[in-house]
Order: sequence, then C-alpha cells, then structure tokens
Amino acid sequence: MIKKQKIWSFILSLVLILSLTITFSLAGCKKAVPEEEAVEEAVEEEEEIAKEEEEIAKKDIRIVIWGLASTVDAWEHVFDDFESEFGYKVEFQRIPDVYDQNVMMKWAADERPDVLFFHPDMWDLAKLNPENNLRDLSSEDFIKSNSLKYHGKTYGASFNFPSAHGIIYNKEIFDDLNLEIPGNYEEFWELCKNIKAEGITPLYDAGGDAWPLQVLVFIWWTDAFKNTNIAEELNTNQTAWTDERILFGIQAQKDIQEAGFYNEDLLTGTYEKSRAALMDGRVAMVSQGSWMLDVLLQEYGIDEVNKKVGFFGISKDSDTTSKSTTIHGSLFLPKTGDPVREEAALELLRYISGERYQGYVNEIKMYPVLEGFEVPADLPEVKKEVGRCVESGYPVFSDLVVTQYGPMEIFLQEMLAGTKTPLEVAEALDREFTKSAQEKGIEGF
Repeated sequence: MIKKQKIWSFILSLVLILSLTITFSLAGCKKAVPEEEAVEEAVEEEEEIAKEEEEIAKKDIRIVIWGLASTVDAWEHVFDDFESEFGYKVEFQRIPDVYDQNVMMKWAADERPDVLFFHPDMWDLAKLNPENNLRDLSSEDFIKSNSLKYHGKTYGASFNFPSAHGIIYNKEIFDDLNLEIPGNYEEFWELCKNIKAEGITPLYDAGGDAWPLQVLVFIWWTDAFKNTNIAEELNTNQTAWTDERILFGIQAQKDIQEAGFYNEDLLTGTYEKSRAALMDGRVAMVSQGSWMLDVLLQEYGIDEVNKKVGFFGISKDSDTTSKSTTIHGSLFLPKTGDPVREEAALELLRYISGERYQGYVNEIKMYPVLEGFEVPADLPEVKKEVGRCVESGYPVFSDLVVTQYGPMEIFLQEMLAGTKTPLEVAEALDREFTKSAQEKGIEGF
C-alpha cells in the first residue's frame, strides 16, 4: 500500500514539474512575441518620422519656373499637381513681354530659374551658352523623339505638338462671304481685296507687341527655303539677306499695310487684341502660329473654337506651311549650383513626361508627342487642320540658318512706322547675321 502511494506521489510530482515547465515555456513565448512586434513598430515609426521630415524638408525647397505671359493655364495645373503630390513649393513666374529680352536681361545678371521655357532652335539656344549653363539630359529615359539638342547634346524636352505658321481665320466670315481658301500669295491678295470690299478688316497684326509681325514674313519665305538652296547660300555667305527671295516677304508685308488690309491700330495692336478681334468677327484673319489656338481654347472653349476658327497654310507660290518646335512646350533645366533644387527640377520633368502627360494632352487638346499616350477624343477640328498642315509642312527658316539675324521684329516695326524701308530691313538683317557669324568664327564670313 505504501509502495503504491509512493508511486502515485512520484507520478503527481512529475506531472507538476511538466506543467510548470510548459507554463514557463509558454510564458517565455508570450514574452518574445511582443518584443518582435515592438521592433517592427519601432522601425515603422522611424520610417514614418523620416517620411514626415522629408515632406517638411520638401516644403522648404522652392522650384522657380520662368514662362511666357501667354503660357496656357494647363501648365500651371501641371505644376500645381506636382506641388500637391510631391510636396515641393513651385513658383511659376510669368515673365512680361518681350519675353526673350527680359529673360536675357535676367540671364546676364546671373539670375537662374530651375526650369525655363525657351526657344529650341540652335541660334536662340546659343544665347544661353548651353554647355556652361544648361544641364545635359541625354541620359534621361523620357528623352526620345521630344529631345532638344545643341551640338549633339540634349538640353531640353518638348512636350507640345509642332507648331505651324499660317493663317487663323474666322469661319463664319468665310462662310457668309463664300470665300475660298487661297493657295498662294496672289490668291491671298485677291482674298484680302474681296474681304475689304465687304467692309471687314482682312488681317490683324500686333505691331504694339512687335514679335507677332515676324510670322507673316516667315510664311512668305517658306517656299524659297523649301525649293531653293537659299539657306545654304546664306550660311556660307554666297548671298545676302537683300536677296530678292528674302526681300519679297518683307516687301509683301509693307504692301499689305499700304493696301489697307491691316487693322487700323496696327502699330499699337497686341496679341491679346488680335484674338478678341478674330472671335468677335471684327477681322477675318490673323497671321499667327498654331500655338494661338491653345489660348483661344482656354479663353473661349471648344464649342466656340470649333464653330468660328479655321487654319490654313500659305506661302508665296503654294499652300506649304512652315512648321517648328516652339517655345510654348519646350523646357530646359538651367544649372543653379543647388543640387537639391536641381534634383527636384529633374523630378518635375520626369513627372510631366510620365503619369501627368495624358492629362496635359487632354486639357490642351493636342496630338501627343510622347509615345504611349492617346489622342484626345474631343480634338478640335482646327487642330486636325493644323496636323494635316504640319504633316506636309517644311521647317521654318530659323531652324535652317546657322546664326542670329538680329531683332527682326523691331526692324519690321520700324518699317511699318515708316522709319525703315523693306530694303533697309533686309540690310539690317544682313549686318546682324554677318556680325554674329564673324563672332562665332563661321567659315566664309
């Protein structure tokens, strides 16, 4: 009996020991789990703090962008979205007209934005001294068909469909008067006569702003640059800017003025007033780049633009359109010496060319220039007309000459004011071109 009690005592002791062992083991396990969770929570908390600190730091980084006074609001919407999504402070500064002159004054004073809207042609870019002042973007993934090159390196990106230089016209006036689209200069002249005979101003130009005056001259030069070797002859000093092929376009503008085809306020007219005059039916046509359509869409909406606005190409002997990549969607990144701001500016360009680009294309209603994006379903009819003109167009002359030819808009302004003749305008262009070529050491000058 005593032996059995000892056995049962031994068994109970063993069970107790095992129970205690299991209890302590479980207690140990329960203690370990919270420690692992605590470590994970601590890591997550540190990451969250780091993220918050990064966001706070970004708010102290200011990205400055220089754009034109007429830059469409769609760009501001892109910049606002970037600011909201990435946390940087974006300051978009609209530089007053004349944009080029004001930018170059700031540039000469060593002022630099982080992002710059600027002309993509070589002789304009030369003013910025790209090798020393602009960042090389050649290695960026978004640089493809939209790259803007200077001496073999990519310093910028274009996000807009190429522009066409031509005639933007009021379709209602053309329909009411049963007018046909002209196919050359002579037909354009007869068109202007018929419109004027009906008591309507045929053509508006903005002599007060000066820069728009160049567009009509560009138009008349297109055939000469397409069908002759005049670009090569100018570039090698085998002919001068007083050549009759050049002089024709300048003289044509003066002839149009003297025939009374222009608006009465030609010398004080502005780009803004030209848009209102066209849409109100006070003028039949405006000689402009197709970039003006983006502003009209912003100001009047797609329904009004579809109803009232058309576009056609024209030159001396044909309906050929001159086309170009323009300042309106061309972005460059100046060197600022601040690596943090420079990285933020680059991040902005990557953002524009990525997820945000389709929204920009949809808002501005244009053909996309980047691959993988869709044409807006509501593309305006006039944009389709521009697309057809660009498809068969020829590069604008300024993309074909090797150097600068001076402030052409001022020379034309002086001609229309009566202080220069067309020949004197051509002579001034030639002097400036020769001077610039000599300064650059271009052979033949």
